Amino acid sequence: MSAVGDLPFREVFDMDAPPPAPRLDDGPVAISVSHNEMLRLPDFLRHHRQIGIRHFYIVDHASTDGSGDYLDAQPDVTRLYSRKPFQQFKPIFRAWPCDHYAVGRWILNPDIDEHLVYPGWPEVPLPRLLSHWDATGSEAVFAPMVDMYADRPLAEVHHDSDVRLRNVYPLFDGEGYWIAPPKPRTRRDAPTPPYLLYGGARSRYGKASYGMRERVAKGLMRRLMDYRDPTHPRPGAWFVQRYLLIRGSRPFGIKSKLGLIKWRRGMTFPGSSHRIRARLKLAPDWAALLHFRLMIDYAAREEMWRHRKDRGPEATAHTANVVERAFEWEGSRRLESWRDLLDAGLLRMSDDLATSIGLRSC
Repeated sequence: MSAVGDLPFREVFDMDAPPPAPRLDDGPVAISVSHNEMLRLPDFLRHHRQIGIRHFYIVDHASTDGSGDYLDAQPDVTRLYSRKPFQQFKPIFRAWPCDHYAVGRWILNPDIDEHLVYPGWPEVPLPRLLSHWDATGSEAVFAPMVDMYADRPLAEVHHDSDVRLRNVYPLFDGEGYWIAPPKPRTRRDAPTPPYLLYGGARSRYGKASYGMRERVAKGLMRRLMDYRDPTHPRPGAWFVQRYLLIRGSRPFGIKSKLGLIKWRRGMTFPGSSHRIRARLKLAPDWAALLHFRLMIDYAAREEMWRHRKDRGPEATAHTANVVERAFEWEGSRRLESWRDLLDAGLLRMSDDLATSIGLRSC
């Protein structure tokens, strides 16, 4: 099978020729897709520059909010523009720049509303962790997507694009997650990672009360899908996820990705970037992606995604519920440092990594 990077440039992008590859020192690069993300782009770039990202390859999908000009003005950004159908080209938008610009490098694979954090952040630069993972033969790092939210309803939040998003949206759920394997067909098609994380703030606004099915599911989840337990997932977890939980309370989407990947030419994503069609050695450590989806433009973005992904009208009711409510609850925690995520089980740090980067493991 030919690599995605072999596709002719003009079949993927609406530009005459690919921008030249920049001359870069060794180190990680970020590859993302953006559509009208001007509210998030300044803090996205600022955060990832500070942790040691060498360059950004950003596919600008038909933006109309001025973000294209903003990206063109950034010296460490290569912008690739396309108007091709998003759902059809989404996996190609990510894999083509990887094949063309980043073979042999560690790539960070976030959306623009995601900020990578990891053990030692922000004092320890990301390249130090990558050196350790290279030395241990790791090829990818699992990353929970941690919904960040404000301490008041979104209708009462106001800010512009220059803010530090962590200051406006400082809270996250410190509990209520579970882990389960993909269904067998999915595992055969895209075997890495062998498990997925669910839960977080956006999974909490479905049902106000739970029937017997959901109560049974929640009890089994604690036994079979404990996201803090490195022996997961245990036998029976997929059955609970598929037949008890999804059919009952309908959790709101997968909340994990491969946050970092040592890119090999020819790898592909199956559609979303939650999994990859390759068998990669996962690090025993976890990073995390702070997920800034629950922001002041939530309603407009959900309407955009509803049209892009052909979602049904029930998504509109979910949007209204989110905008009007406060998400803080007894399980909320304020993010002060990476150890808050470690304590919540949303980061993992092996003893070997702790020793390598000079940190205490507990």
